[in-house]
Amino acid sequence: MMGSRASRQLSIWIWCCACLLAMGNAEAQTTLRALAKTKGKLVGTSLSSNYIDNPASMPSGYQSTLANEFNVYVAENSFKMSELLPNAPANPFDIQISDLSTAKIDIMVARARENGVGMIRGHALIWHTQAPSWLTTSAPGWTADQITAFATSYIKAVVTYCKTINDAVDAPVRIYEWDVINETIDKSKARAKKRSRGSAAKSSIGYRTGTWYDGVANRQAFIDAIFRAARNADPNVRLVYNDYGIEMYGSPKCNFMLNMVGGMVSRGVPIDGVGLQCHFIGPDPSGAGGFSSSDARKFEQTFAALRALGLDGIVTEFDLRLQTDSTTIEGNVTSRQLALQGDQYRLIVATALSQSNCPALLTWGFTDAQSWIPWACPGYGHALPFDRSYAKKPAYEGITTAIKALPTVEENKASSLTTTLPTASAMTFGQALSNSTLSGGEGSVPGSFTFASPPVAPTRMKSEKRPVASLASMWSASQATATEIWRASSESPAY
Repeated sequence: MMGSRASRQLSIWIWCCACLLAMGNAEAQTTLRALAKTKGKLVGTSLSSNYIDNPASMPSGYQSTLANEFNVYVAENSFKMSELLPNAPANPFDIQISDLSTAKIDIMVARARENGVGMIRGHALIWHTQAPSWLTTSAPGWTADQITAFATSYIKAVVTYCKTINDAVDAPVRIYEWDVINETIDKSKARAKKRSRGSAAKSSIGYRTGTWYDGVANRQAFIDAIFRAARNADPNVRLVYNDYGIEMYGSPKCNFMLNMVGGMVSRGVPIDGVGLQCHFIGPDPSGAGGFSSSDARKFEQTFAALRALGLDGIVTEFDLRLQTDSTTIEGNVTSRQLALQGDQYRLIVATALSQSNCPALLTWGFTDAQSWIPWACPGYGHALPFDRSYAKKPAYEGITTAIKALPTVEENKASSLTTTLPTASAMTFGQALSNSTLSGGEGSVPGSFTFASPPVAPTRMKSEKRPVASLASMWSASQATATEIWRASSESPAY
């Protein structure tokens, strides 16, 4: 009798343990990180400077969410020039690695490694703001050649340093992509002219002024030079142009961006993609407005235009802010706004990640407790998928619903067997991720074209050869396939 009772108790204990294990496994499979892995996508977020510098100072909810939910990181500020080159170098026109302050890079890599995250986006090499004070003081006295020499040598030093991290044997973390230049297209003057001259606003979109690199008259030649410098420093790192307000196909700023990157492609300038920041506005307190189905169609067309150029579109800084009941601090929003925000999150994520040339989607922060929106956009807030207590919002459910609806990696592989694969040079990051046998190579590059206003589809003209980095070549030290790379980036042990 006693033996039978003990046996029943043991059976119950085993059953309870099995249930708890199953619950744990079920929960693990519903994290963004786990879902994204099955679809061959990267879903990530930015890391606050406070966390990078001192993780112990952050709430436990911040740390656990960051460690469990994402498979790619980007630093909000730690990779910017003000952090990496705070002091004037001996020769600003021939910067060496020894001139850099690389501690923040090392710390960022350590935080990713601790959380088992293997992929980091580098943001941003060249930006008109968050530049060191010595540069903003000195650069106005430099010639165009000196500004270009400074920028290219700085890029060479930073990217070369990061390449040593990438090339380390069995490196668990890779800085796989760089925003080479950030927000160099300006539309602020267009707004002013629009008020006074109506349609004249369209022609006023152009390269940003009021920057430390204003002394370079030929801005496109400058952009070409810095992209080439980054490619020369690391042939395998992905190179991206990043900006806001370029998401909607047919808008003046999107037109300008497409012409700019299309010209780069036609000249053989190494560029792999465009970062679409995606700082969107959600529904107002009445439930009206926000990201619509019409917006989704324009957003999708932008990916199609980039795809025609052989370029990826990466969602780099996504948030969807809500109008609150306060104009000075982050106030309250309605439950209806939050529900509609969840629907619009789903629409945005589904539109982006369903594109074959959208390999990654990152939010700019993940919790309303650490969002930049309330101070940057007074009267708005609640823009991210986790609330101030790190609870999942309808926005989070919108992301998971959208990802679940995507085809799996295996389904994409099966589909690719019935189609002709593009050449390696036209292969996007997302396609390479689904094709585990890719090893890189050379191929044709689309030629010159012009996007009209409204844009027309580009045509491929001349051919030119250039090396292109595949996922496998990024991990050349270990000769890993794309599947192995993905496993490493999603399941690297914390140490």
